[in-house]
Amino acid sequence: MTVLAVGLVSPERAWSEISELAPTVAFLVAILVLGHLADAMGVFAWLTEVLGRRSAGSRQRLLTWCSWLPPRQRRFSVSTRPSFCSPRP
Repeated sequence: MTVLAVGLVSPERAWSEISELAPTVAFLVAILVLGHLADAMGVFAWLTEVLGRRSAGSRQRLLTWCSWLPPRQRRFSVSTRPSFCSPRP
């Protein structure tokens, strides 16, 4: 508003910029709303609880997606699985 009042930018140019940025701003607002709703519904608390149980106290397993997927859903065979994905006894 100040740049319009001072005359640094014409109203047409300002409207052009607003029109160009509107989809990006709308996307960011939607992501923030979804994040807020997920938090309000307890999704993040549930997910941290599940990941904490599945990692079984291992920081390494907690930081890898390997502990999240059951063996049948992994995209690599057991013989080619990296050692950091192997469960510890």
